Amino acid sequence: MQKLKLYGFKGACSFVPHTALNLTGVDYDLQLISHADSKKPDYLAKNPQGTVPLLAIEADDFYLAQNVAILHYLDEKFPQAHIFGKGSDKQKAKAHQWLGYANADVHKAFLPLFNAGAFIDDKDLQPKVAEKAQQRVIEIFKIANDNLADKDYMSGEFTIADVYLYVTLRWAHLLKLDLSGYRNLAKLINNVESQPAVQKSLKEEGLDVIA
Repeated sequence: MQKLKLYGFKGACSFVPHTALNLTGVDYDLQLISHADSKKPDYLAKNPQGTVPLLAIEADDFYLAQNVAILHYLDEKFPQAHIFGKGSDKQKAKAHQWLGYANADVHKAFLPLFNAGAFIDDKDLQPKVAEKAQQRVIEIFKIANDNLADKDYMSGEFTIADVYLYVTLRWAHLLKLDLSGYRNLAKLINNVESQPAVQKSLKEEGLDVIA
């Protein structure tokens, strides 16, 4: 098999397939790039969206963008890694559900917090947009907190969906969002950070734990 390469930003959603690769145990290359790098012609030739993550088998001229697509590919290629868990079909389906929640709901809710100008040109109104987005993020996190009331992980066992949610919780920590009322999310952070594959990803990206 040709060697895999993952392009990502430090601490971004590319941390998710980074951790998935560590779960597989295969040899791969990690290339952390800057936002400026992602807009350069050589990168855009590989991924016209100019985004991360990007999984590559460069010897085959194979480039795959989008987290959900990459995680599906890795799960198909390395079933022994149990990226979506070791349980029943129903448990794995729930893992996919929570991955969709983290990717489509939580992640997207953060976008106005990172770049309010992309949503409204009036600079005087941008703080209000960010404020509303902050409220929305906190509301969405309540769904996960409630789900974790009787379990340690989102689908009952550790899966890549928990890693994606953990990444968004890192963003909340960075932005100093008040999630103090969500004790189950604090428990999830501890549980995810105890996973060896996550610890390896943190070390490789030069990130500190937040628990």
